[in-house]
Amino acid sequence: MGSDRPSVKWVDRRRPVSPFRSSPSEFLILILAATFYILNPNWPALKYGEIRARAALGEFTRNRLFGWTRGFRHRDDLESARSDIQRYQTELERTHAELRTLSIQVLENDALRALFLLPKRPEYRYVFGEVMSRSIRPVEARLTARVPESVPADLADGCPVIASVLPDWIAVGQVMDVKGDIAEIMLLSDPKSRIGVMSADTPAYGSALLMGRGLDRLELDYAAHPHFGRALAPFVRLVTSPESRFPPGLPVAELKPSGSGGGSENLQPSPLASFGDLQFIVILIPNTVQR
Repeated sequence: MGSDRPSVKWVDRRRPVSPFRSSPSEFLILILAATFYILNPNWPALKYGEIRARAALGEFTRNRLFGWTRGFRHRDDLESARSDIQRYQTELERTHAELRTLSIQVLENDALRALFLLPKRPEYRYVFGEVMSRSIRPVEARLTARVPESVPADLADGCPVIASVLPDWIAVGQVMDVKGDIAEIMLLSDPKSRIGVMSADTPAYGSALLMGRGLDRLELDYAAHPHFGRALAPFVRLVTSPESRFPPGLPVAELKPSGSGGGSENLQPSPLASFGDLQFIVILIPNTVQR
């Protein structure tokens, strides 16, 4: 059977509710606070608690103030460090630019010093050029060089090109095309390159054909003079022959062993300098060439 007595959890919201009703523990705390306020007992425990509270408040305040001042100081230090880094970067870039300029000047001085050592040949005129770009691949080996704007009108295709590898001047290629102050040069290692060479020690044994094989690779063809191979030995230098476009006697390559055998077929010609490292070249213009 049902009961008319309301449940404990049920609240009759139709009745007016008291705006504040404290729990027994809250009521006890209020009584104790009022007692301390009225009587103001002189208890050491209360004084100790007040001292602890004031010390904690003072420490908290000091820590907050120290944190603020430290934050401002760190911000100033960070701005100063950023300014120093920016200044150092500017100085480093300026130093790098000066170093590049000095390096170029050193190369130019070396090239000019070598140019003074170049023996003058009355049958040629010399045009100095600076290498601008390279395309050295298995299918081609070319250089692009900038020559003076006052380039002679008879600078034509086929003019021999030499370079300084101290203490010598070596043959490196031939002019393929000239447009304005830009000359395209075919290196000796280009697959289309063919020049006559002979042994520097025994030129009487005749000459052979030096062919390019891409990159820095060269190859000899003995068909012209079958007895040419008798004069060959490891580390013999090959020089330009009289039938080539170059002045005779210019160093071209050096023979190096490429296998275990001792015959000439196991000797491979190697350039005297890496064509990819050339910085300056000299074009020889024969006085008899007419454009």
